[in-house]
Amino acid sequence: MAVSLDPMFFYVPVIEDGKKCLSLDSTMEITASVLRSFTDIFYMLHIIFHFRTGFIPPSSRVFGRGVLVDDTWAIAKRYLSSYFLIDILSVLPLPQVVISSYLNTKNVLKFVVIFQYVPRFMRIYPLYMEVATSGILTETAWAGAAFNLFLYMLASHVIGAFWYLFSIERQTNCWRQACGTQDTCRREFLVCDGAGGAGNLSYLDNYCPITTPNETVFNFGIFLDALQSGVVLSSTGFSDKFSYCFWWGLRNLRYVDALYNWECSLGQNLKTSAYVWETCFAVFISISGLVLLMFVTGNFQTYLQSTTTTFQRRDEEILQNLPRDLSVSSNTSSPSETEIMEEANHAGEDQGNNDHAITINGGEDQGSIDHAIIINDGEDQGNEDHAITINGVTS
Repeated sequence: MAVSLDPMFFYVPVIEDGKKCLSLDSTMEITASVLRSFTDIFYMLHIIFHFRTGFIPPSSRVFGRGVLVDDTWAIAKRYLSSYFLIDILSVLPLPQVVISSYLNTKNVLKFVVIFQYVPRFMRIYPLYMEVATSGILTETAWAGAAFNLFLYMLASHVIGAFWYLFSIERQTNCWRQACGTQDTCRREFLVCDGAGGAGNLSYLDNYCPITTPNETVFNFGIFLDALQSGVVLSSTGFSDKFSYCFWWGLRNLRYVDALYNWECSLGQNLKTSAYVWETCFAVFISISGLVLLMFVTGNFQTYLQSTTTTFQRRDEEILQNLPRDLSVSSNTSSPSETEIMEEANHAGEDQGNNDHAITINGGEDQGSIDHAIIINDGEDQGNEDHAITINGVTS
């Protein structure tokens, strides 16, 4: 939660376009500070609970069981030697303190947030590995897809907020360079605090062209879009700023499969200037996109392997539970048609030179007839040829 709240401080600095000065959004400052303080309180409770929560030493675990250590000193010693310092660095209210300064807000704030991201990711990574190895994300496709979507949304939000702050910084850098060329300009004029907007600052439009950009005068690079769209201005609402910056981060982190000829970005469409920090930011976007792509691919492969293993186990259980009679009967072949015909031919018997009597079920020929066929105990007593008696009826 705190990882997603810290970038909200980046939306506090705004530009007063009419006065050509840097200001702070007081409403956004209060909102971000309150939300961050609220999460810090829960994190402090988390630290306190660590001093009261017992643990099972790995050396005492035998066949999944172990000895629970509930000694207060042993618990405190273990926590102080592991994650206590990292948790303290994560919970320090540094953004709330830095945001109160006008001149150093945008310069120091980004380093403070990045500094606190390091210990927080050190705490998040073990939790992620625990969840990944537990099989929760591989049980269903929806769980893995939702987790991957959450990672992309979080990364897009963070990168979009950094892009917003760096755009304001790039604008103020241009203003300072232009102010250095004028004898009547002072840097205090560029801050909307007391002397902000004083004097004639119309020359800033010529030195820092935005509406009709001129790269030979000043190249804004990938931050020109934020300045031209007006998201950095104080007149723009927070919802418009957040949605536009979020979309900018998402579209530069998107990835697709080249197998289906889909378009792939991963920061490749960014046209940067020669400014070194801008280039580093573009490289960071590309690397972040590749890392997220590897996470998604790895989770998808893990899900496929888990599904395949589940189906194999299910097939083995079905084969083991089959009855033996079914397996034996499946190996026994039925008599062929040729064998049936051979048995029928051997059953017939020739009893005369001229008479071809075929007796079925004990039938008997008693007359001097040709081709007498007696079926079901029928009896022929006449002097007719080709007498056929079926079921006692003589024809």
